[in-house]
Amino acid sequence: MSLNAPICTEFTYGQHQVKIESGHIALQATSTAVVTMGDCIIMANVAHRPNSGQDFFPLAVHYSERAYSAGKIPGSFNRREGRPSTREVLTCRVIDRAIRPMFADGFCDEVQVTITLLQNDKTVQPDIAGFIAVSAALALSPMPFQIIGAARVGHVNDELVLNPCLDTLKTSRLDLIIAGTNASYVMVESSAHELTESEIQNAIAYGQEQLQTVITEIKKLSNKAESTKETSAEPEHTPEAAEGDDILDNIQKTFSKQYQNALCIPGKADRNAELGKIRKEIIDRKTVDGNIDDSTVKAIDNAIYIIKKAIIRKNAIQDNKRIDGRKTDEIRPITVLPGFLPKTHGSALFIRGETQALVTTTLSAQDSSAQLLDDITSSIKQYDNFMLHYNMPGYSVGECGQPMSPKRREIGHGELAKKALMGVLPTEKDNFTYVVRVVSEILSCNGSSSMATICGSSLALMDAGVPIKNAVAGIAMGLIKEDDQFTVLSDILGDEDAFGDMDFKVAGTNNGITALQMDIKINGITDEVLKTALEQARVGRLHILEKMNEKIAEPKSEVSSNAPRVVQFSIPVNKIREVIGRGGATIREIIDNFSVTIDISDDGVVKISSDEESNSIAAQEHIESMIKDVEIGKIYEGKITDLLDFGAKVAIMNNKEAFLHISQISHEHVDNIRDELSQGQVIKVRVAEIDRRQNRIKLSMKDVVQ
Repeated sequence: MSLNAPICTEFTYGQHQVKIESGHIALQATSTAVVTMGDCIIMANVAHRPNSGQDFFPLAVHYSERAYSAGKIPGSFNRREGRPSTREVLTCRVIDRAIRPMFADGFCDEVQVTITLLQNDKTVQPDIAGFIAVSAALALSPMPFQIIGAARVGHVNDELVLNPCLDTLKTSRLDLIIAGTNASYVMVESSAHELTESEIQNAIAYGQEQLQTVITEIKKLSNKAESTKETSAEPEHTPEAAEGDDILDNIQKTFSKQYQNALCIPGKADRNAELGKIRKEIIDRKTVDGNIDDSTVKAIDNAIYIIKKAIIRKNAIQDNKRIDGRKTDEIRPITVLPGFLPKTHGSALFIRGETQALVTTTLSAQDSSAQLLDDITSSIKQYDNFMLHYNMPGYSVGECGQPMSPKRREIGHGELAKKALMGVLPTEKDNFTYVVRVVSEILSCNGSSSMATICGSSLALMDAGVPIKNAVAGIAMGLIKEDDQFTVLSDILGDEDAFGDMDFKVAGTNNGITALQMDIKINGITDEVLKTALEQARVGRLHILEKMNEKIAEPKSEVSSNAPRVVQFSIPVNKIREVIGRGGATIREIIDNFSVTIDISDDGVVKISSDEESNSIAAQEHIESMIKDVEIGKIYEGKITDLLDFGAKVAIMNNKEAFLHISQISHEHVDNIRDELSQGQVIKVRVAEIDRRQNRIKLSMKDVVQ
C-alpha cells in the first residue's frame, strides 16, 4: 500500500514557517494532523467512540515526548519512556483546558487525544505546535468542535513578540500562552516579571489577534478534507428525558424555597449537610416499597444540579448576593501565622475563609539536592534550585481516598505557584547559595487553594530568611454572565467556580502581576469583562498583601538558625585534585574532622555547610592553607610521616609531602637518622629547594631553631 498524498496548508506564524498535514498516516484513527513548526514535528491523533450510556463527557488528553525526537536513548533501566515528565503533564493539561469547553453542550461521546513529539527543535517549544495539531485533528473529525488557535506572547525590550524562540524567552518579561476562537479567548496561562494589568491585557489582545491566522488555516484544511460534521450534539428527547423534565418541575415547585435557604448558609459543611437532607427527602418521596431505580436517582441529581446552578447564578447577577453572604468584590477573612512549625527552616499557615494552606520551606546547601530536570529536548543537563510541591489530600474536602502520587491537578497547581514566585527569587548575583524546596499542604479547601499556596509560600520563604524581592499574593476570580449582564466575583468558593463561567487566577506583588491563569467556559468574553476582572483582582491582591505584611513584611535578615550554615569561596581549578586527595581520602578526612559537607564544582567553587557556622569557617581556613604554595626559604612546621636510612618524609602545609635529607639535619655528620628523629615527631624545617617539574620539595633543619 503506497502512502497517500496528504492534504496540507502552510503559513508563516511569527518567526516560524508552519505546515499542517493530514490524510497520509495513522489512517485507522478517527482523525490525525501532523504539524511542522520550524524543525519541530508533532502529531495529534483523535480516537472517538459513540456514547455508551454515560451522562458526562469522557475526554482524555495525553502528550508524550519520545526520546528519539531529540536523538537520545532513555536513561531508565528498561531504556523505554517512563511516566510522564512534569513538562509533559503540564502541556497536556493546558491543551485539555483549552479544548474541553469547545465541544458542543450535551456531547458525551468518549474522545481520546494523543499528542506525540516526533522531532525536536531546540529553538521551538513544542506546546504551541501541539495546540495547532490538536485543533486541526479535531476540526477534521466528525465531532462538534469549535476550532481554536493558540499563540505564545513574549515581552522583550518593551515590545510584544509572537512565538519567541527559547533564547529570546530568557530575556522576556512575559511568557504567555493564549488559546482562543475567532470571537473570544478561552484559556490563558502566563508567568511575568511584575507586569501591570494594562500590559497583560495588551498581551492577551495581541495574542488573540495573532492566533486568528491559525484558525483561518485550519478552516482551509477542513474545507479541503470536506469533513462531515454533526449538526447537533443535543441528546434525543427520550421517555427517560421526559420523565426527568417532570422530576425537575416537581422539585422546583416543592423544594425551590428550601434550596434557596440552604444556598445562603455560609459554612460549607453546614450547607452541604442541609443540601444532603433535602436530597434525601426528595429520594424518599420517590421511593416505592423501599426501591428506587438508578435512572430516577440520576434524574433527581441532574435536576438538583440545574436548580442549584440557577439559584447561585441568579443571586449573584441579579441580587449581588453570594453563597456565603459576601459582596461580589469582598475577600474572605484572612489569618496569617508565620513560623507555624518552629523547628522547620521556614513555615506559615495561611487561612482564607475555609481554605487552609500549611506551607514549609527547606534549605539545602548541597548542590546535589537540586532537581535534575527530565527534559529530553535539552542538550545539556539542567538543574532546578527551586522546587514547589502542592499536596491536596482527600480529607481537605471531607473525602476518603487512597494517598497516591501527584495527579495532573496537583502538579499544575504547584507549577502555577512556582511561576508566581520565580520572578522575586534571589539570583546568583544576590550570593544566595541554597537549594530551596517549598511544600504546600492543603489542610482544608473551599476554593482558591492554589492562590492560598502562593500566599503561604511567600510567607514561608520570608520566614526562612530567603531574600525574595517582594511579597507575592494570589487571588481567584469568577464570572457570572447572562446575555449582556455580568458580575465578577472576587475570591471564589468551590461552588462558585463549578457553576460560574470563568476561573481567573491572578498572582503578583505590589508592583505588578507575576502569574496568571484563566479558563473560560463560554464564548463572548469581552475586553470590558477582562479589564473589570483584572482591576478587581488587583484591588483584592493588594488587600491580601496588606494582611500578610501585618505579620511579616520582609524576609528575615538571616537564614533560619535551623538551616545549614554555608560558606562559599573559590579555589584554583588545578588545586581541586589536591583538596580531594587520592581516592577522595583528603576531602573525607576534612568532612569528618570538621563535621561539614563539601561540594566542589568543576570551576573551583567550594560550598561548605554545617549546622554550626564556625565549623564551616574552620574547614575553609584549613582548605585555603592546604592549597597555598610553599615558599623557598620560609620556615614551616611539619610532621615526620616516614623514616628512611637516608632521610625523612615530612608533611608540611596540611599534608604537602616534602623530603628532608639526612645531610640537612645538622651541620654535624649524622650516622643514624633514628638517633636524631622519630616517626610522628613534629619539627620545624626550612624549604631549601622546590623542583616544580617533578613536584618535589626539599627541606633543611640547619640553622632552624627547634
